[in-house]
Amino acid sequence: MDDLTFEYSAEELGFDPKHAVKVREIKQLRPLESNQPWGIFWISFEKKKLPMVVLRRILGTLITKTRASANKATRPTWQLHDLLFISSYGEEEHRNISFAHFSEGADGQLPHPPRFGLG
Repeated sequence: MDDLTFEYSAEELGFDPKHAVKVREIKQLRPLESNQPWGIFWISFEKKKLPMVVLRRILGTLITKTRASANKATRPTWQLHDLLFISSYGEEEHRNISFAHFSEGADGQLPHPPRFGLG
């Protein structure tokens, strides 16, 4: 699995440490081809429900900002519509898998993403 993914810590993504405790691991699937425009991320959360606020904050660290200076030079970024999150959450005996793809709302705000869960 290590050959197929890049592993990130919440701190590497510039994520607030007080919210990082909800995140067990963050991995990015390595690009399947050169110049691949999209990113696929596996995020394992602690037990409980899928923390949408935390997922949206992770999204905020990965999207390309309109101002070039707003992005860290060493951190890869993507267009909003080019990101897919696969998340694991729930009790150890009953982990759930959820897929999330965000898109910008008509007012320019990030709406809640459609989610497709597998239990």
